[in-house]
Amino acid sequence: VCLCLCLCLCLCGVCVCVHQATIPQTIEILKGVRSKYEDHHGVMFSDECLDAAAAFSHRYIRDRFLPDKAIDLIDEAGSLLQFQMAKMSLMDQPISSGGGGAVAAPATTLDEPAASAEVPMVTPEEIARVVALWTGIPVESVDEDESEKLMNLEENLADRVIGQRQPVISIAKAIRRSRMGLKDPSRPVASFIFSGPTGVGKTELAKALADTYFGSEDNIIRLDMSEYMERFATSRMIGSPPGYVGFDDGGQLTEAVRRKPHSLILFDEIEKAHPDVFNILLQILDDGRLTDSKGRTVDFTNTLIIMTSNVGSSSILEASGHDAIVQQQQEEEQEEEMETNPDGPTNNSRGSRFAALKGKEKEEQKTTTTQEDPILTSLRAQIEELKRENADLKGKQVVEEVAINSDSAEHEGQGDASAEARYQDIKSRVFGELQQRFRPEFLNRLDEVIVFRPLDKAEVRLICDLMLADTHKKMQARNITLSVTDKFKDHLVSEGFDPIYGARPLRRAVKRCLEDSLAERLLSGDILEGQAVEVDVGQQGDLLCKLPSVDDPSCIRYQLLVSGAPVTMR
Repeated sequence: VCLCLCLCLCLCGVCVCVHQATIPQTIEILKGVRSKYEDHHGVMFSDECLDAAAAFSHRYIRDRFLPDKAIDLIDEAGSLLQFQMAKMSLMDQPISSGGGGAVAAPATTLDEPAASAEVPMVTPEEIARVVALWTGIPVESVDEDESEKLMNLEENLADRVIGQRQPVISIAKAIRRSRMGLKDPSRPVASFIFSGPTGVGKTELAKALADTYFGSEDNIIRLDMSEYMERFATSRMIGSPPGYVGFDDGGQLTEAVRRKPHSLILFDEIEKAHPDVFNILLQILDDGRLTDSKGRTVDFTNTLIIMTSNVGSSSILEASGHDAIVQQQQEEEQEEEMETNPDGPTNNSRGSRFAALKGKEKEEQKTTTTQEDPILTSLRAQIEELKRENADLKGKQVVEEVAINSDSAEHEGQGDASAEARYQDIKSRVFGELQQRFRPEFLNRLDEVIVFRPLDKAEVRLICDLMLADTHKKMQARNITLSVTDKFKDHLVSEGFDPIYGARPLRRAVKRCLEDSLAERLLSGDILEGQAVEVDVGQQGDLLCKLPSVDDPSCIRYQLLVSGAPVTMR
């Protein structure tokens, strides 16, 4: 470019454009320089090694050009293998009998391997190891440990995300497909939209996947779309244009992926993003690449993209049998609004506007229901027929349980068919609402829309066990053994169960009923290090803390966990 700007230099010379070498040309170049690097490192490079260097560098190292990156790759692999062989030879040196057990002087140095030793051969495995060190992408072949880890991925994720079997299965399939090299090399590993009510595990599943497969939750790149609601905020993803403040900092998305190309990208609450954000996502989802404000192309083909959304929550709750609860809460809000505003709703009333919007949304849903697709209508008829058959055999209560717990493994035969049909019905409803919110070209580029269903009380109790285990670890770090009774667990579940708000009320109940009170007892000195503390519920419904007496360990003190004087018992 500078030569073209200078007329004098352009007249004196000729501009020659040198294009990037192809993979076959790179292999021939590597064969030409092979002897030079073999003499330098004291190793040998096989033909398969050169082929792997050209292929891996072209696929996984996108910010450099061939043949430069392939030559550096074999140079690094030769140096790594030579260092490993020299280190092994030093470990094999005999220990001298005298001199206080000193190690005998090695016959060779790191730069001069033994002449009698066999010359090591650099294989494609060493090339893959170097690529993994450079980029963080697992290029090596799958060993037995990783194979077992991939096969048990559903179980590992399900231990942390309760009650969402279908999303866990879809995520595990995408990971296995990518690791075995069966995915499209020009697209991301997978792209999903997690849709469902609040507090059912959408974000938690993304964190669990980053921790289980990507190694750590630090390998998750999270972008809250509530911060990208304005048009000018869109430039923060790829960087500010030249001449604007923040140009040298780069984009928040592009810089994070450029540093960690093998990571999980989480777009939280995607429906809140500005429409210009979706123009950027279209290129990422289809081509697996994005150019930042500095003109650098960032590779997204080794990223897993997850977007969370609350679109379709009302349809999921309605299909899961919780529509009556939603309607009851709306009626209570309207009654409170009438009490506060007896003259009727005003223009400044947020509650009235919210109720009006919800009522309008209800009418739109009814209108949409009356104009359903014939296939969907037929599917509903089949579901109703299965309900009637189950009602004749097991009663109405079993049918309702099958309808709500669509992913339960206890029901077989017709129960499983009904559960799967109901899940597909819910999924089609949610996809219909997504079509009204997002553009078709955006939805068409996604791999799958995954629907999260509401949690039932049994699943909330399992989540309660996970939260209590986390509190137990925190107390164990202070050398205090914490245990809770089943009554106290039932109390937490009854306080924190809400089918509309998911597991978040349970977390608040654990903090309010347990952690806050334990913190006060630790500060006051009622609970000391080395003690065993048990939390229970009394006959009057009071929360009791059972701990040994300081003066007489044989005495047990029952103290109100919230407030109150201790009661000593033998």
